[in-house]
Amino acid sequence: MVHFLLHKLAFNCHLLLRDHIRDTKARLNIWLKAIDNSQLLGRFRVWCFQYGIIPRLQWPFLLYDFPMTQVEAMERLCSKFVRKWLGVPPSFSSVNLYSRLGLGNYNAKRWSKANAKGKRGLVVQRIRETVEEDRRVKVVGLACQGQWMQWDQALERSLSWKELWGTEQGKLTFLLRAVSDLLPTPKNLKIWGKEEDPSCKQCGATLCTLNHILNGCPKALGEGRYRWRHDKVLTEVAKWVDQQRVKANKNQASRPEVVNFQSKGDKAPRARTTAKNLPSILQRASDWEMQVDLKRKLVFPQDVAVTSLRPDMVLLSRSTKTILVVELTVPWEGRLAISHQLKKAKYQDLIDEALIKGWHATVFPIEVGCRGFPATSVRYFLQKFGLEPKHLKIATREIAMAAETSSRWLWLMRAHSWNPSAGEG
Repeated sequence: MVHFLLHKLAFNCHLLLRDHIRDTKARLNIWLKAIDNSQLLGRFRVWCFQYGIIPRLQWPFLLYDFPMTQVEAMERLCSKFVRKWLGVPPSFSSVNLYSRLGLGNYNAKRWSKANAKGKRGLVVQRIRETVEEDRRVKVVGLACQGQWMQWDQALERSLSWKELWGTEQGKLTFLLRAVSDLLPTPKNLKIWGKEEDPSCKQCGATLCTLNHILNGCPKALGEGRYRWRHDKVLTEVAKWVDQQRVKANKNQASRPEVVNFQSKGDKAPRARTTAKNLPSILQRASDWEMQVDLKRKLVFPQDVAVTSLRPDMVLLSRSTKTILVVELTVPWEGRLAISHQLKKAKYQDLIDEALIKGWHATVFPIEVGCRGFPATSVRYFLQKFGLEPKHLKIATREIAMAAETSSRWLWLMRAHSWNPSAGEG
């Protein structure tokens, strides 16, 4: 398809730089229009741009000294088409459009341990990081589209081409516009001059932002919309935890006692801990019981502590007198850290009472951002429950997708009456 849309590149024999610049710009315009006039979906058009046009531009840029003004003009032309194909408005920042880095930090590789090929890669990576740093400096100054820079506790999330090809166009557009807060909320419509009234049509709040729609509308809260999304995410978390619980009960029950003997004076070999054999908190027992507060059915064990609190998940081992309490929150991404501290403090009295009664109690507050960005507490929680790196990545992605998909449904239903079973499909 790419070869069909993009003709083979050929250069003329002109020696003047302006001729090469004019020729390159003309070809770029033809290629972009050829992709735009195709019947491909938006994300597939972006793929053609990434792997069909950009490689063809690299050669003339390598041979000729293009003025920066000409390069920026071509970038603006490309950005116009890419925004159109992704379904984002013209105001969508080019910093967010082309940034290669997601949220979070990358582990640096050491120069001294790299081979010749690895060192070349590190040089290229360093140049890319320099460009990305300039982009980050620019995005900090964007009051609206730069808010994601303040998500200190959010896990990095980057979309691979494999994921993009399998993502529905509407979901992709929602994610991009939601992260940059460019959805047509009453507040944004007021700023864009499309509407006069920025108030919430549901509760009458004077300023209806995306945060208000997805997290702060009292009427939506009373109708159970946020609880519905919360339970969707909780169901996904509980699925992975229950798999680990069943596995732990089975393994511990069938594991024989092994005694390792060693000669006098020999030191016991130290167990090598890797990402794959990190000890699970569930290895302590083989009689784990699990309760999940779906449809408000959880009752906290009265012999552990008398409390009116109802956590989202409880795992209990009576043989070892151990109880694990899980509390899930689906907040606005800017409140991940605050939500974690509030939930941790909320259950401190329960932990103290359980300790007095001889129980070992641990609370795991976990947060998943409403736009599909889990906090670092989610990764820590899943690691403590024994998920291996491969399964950890899958679980984190599925939990994130549960929050993102549910929030998209809340957005689509923002002006409609709420039916508790509306989004079950």
